[in-house]
Amino acid sequence: AARIRPPAPGYVEVSTNAVRTDGSDASSAIALSLTHAGHQRNWVRPADEDLRTTVSRIARNISKEALLALPKKERKRASLPEVAVRLLDSSGEPVDASLPNSAAWRDAATLCIDDTIYAVAVDRPDVEEIRVLSRALPGAPLTAAPAFLRGCVEDEIAFEWFAGEPEGVRKGRLLATGVTYTPQSQEEGQSLTLLCSPPGGGVPARASVGIIAGAPAFDEITHARQRASNFSGETPPLHGAIRFLSYNLLSSAYVGEFSSLYPYATQWALDTERRVQLAMDEVIRWRPSVACLQEVDDELFANAWMPTMRANGFDGAFCPKGEGSIEGSAMFWDSQRFERVASREVSLAEAARRAVAAAASQTGAVAPRGECGSAAAGDGIGEYLYRMQRECDSAVLSTLLRVAQTVQLCVLQEREMPERRILVLNTHLYFKKFAL
Repeated sequence: AARIRPPAPGYVEVSTNAVRTDGSDASSAIALSLTHAGHQRNWVRPADEDLRTTVSRIARNISKEALLALPKKERKRASLPEVAVRLLDSSGEPVDASLPNSAAWRDAATLCIDDTIYAVAVDRPDVEEIRVLSRALPGAPLTAAPAFLRGCVEDEIAFEWFAGEPEGVRKGRLLATGVTYTPQSQEEGQSLTLLCSPPGGGVPARASVGIIAGAPAFDEITHARQRASNFSGETPPLHGAIRFLSYNLLSSAYVGEFSSLYPYATQWALDTERRVQLAMDEVIRWRPSVACLQEVDDELFANAWMPTMRANGFDGAFCPKGEGSIEGSAMFWDSQRFERVASREVSLAEAARRAVAAAASQTGAVAPRGECGSAAAGDGIGEYLYRMQRECDSAVLSTLLRVAQTVQLCVLQEREMPERRILVLNTHLYFKKFAL
């Protein structure tokens, strides 16, 4: 089905990526939408239909509606009014009526219906949906996450945060602009609305973020910030020093195991939204040179972590834990100081299989079933793992070969000293009590 966007006044909206369904067959189509005589009118026509047929359909529909708008007595003796519909190019010349819709509308500049002129907007940028994945708390950063974009990219969108309800939002008080916003304590109790406007007069999207809640009796955010500022004040970084930060975020993928793994923690303390907000704020406050995070949900990386960290001067990368996993490792670095010059993702299970197979081939033994690949002769790691398997029947090796574990590697180069590079490895090794 085609999504018909609300037409802007004086425009005919044209979407060239619609789908028209006739019975059991689906075909490419264009969607047209405009406001005429006070009513919104929509058409979905085949992309390969000639312009002449489409224009005739538009004229006939408008003519019928004009007739139906007459009083019943007049309607009986009236004939269908003639409606002139013309599609013109940028020079004011008629577009070739034999062209298919897919080509005709892209060449068009104006649509004339009798004396009314509409500007043609083809695939106007659109934000179909906007999300804010966290609740509004004073001091906790919020990040806008455009869920579906059309005809634009996130960097082209204007983000505005208002105190007010979604309807009539521009009458509200503008609080801030930008992809991230941190509510202030004096704004407690106010409703918060986010407006996202694409470029070129595209259709904006609104999201009601909710009421800005009051700070809890124990203000965790202030406490965490004080801890970070105390450390920074006591141990200022030396010139040229690199500050590393590592943080296990506890992925929501394992929320069902939290009660057994962390029996001392309450549900309130383990709430994902709350933890992510606190973690983002704390990581930013520590101002690390490089931050290595584990158990990062892929959706939260894309829609919360990456835009928030980018807005605070960091660049980053995500490494999924394994095929089908929704979590993985993430690495962020100070983008003013470092640039990434190389990166790699290594599956530990695959690397171990190759190493053991290579070591086994050197001794003429048979490699474990399902293992293949090659490694350099005399690979010390492979020999060590192979010996573990032969002599110890190692449960550790069995787990290593079975469990999805990855290593995220990035080579970072200092912008002011290109000869200085660092290799950063980020991993999260398997652990489960009594599992081995």
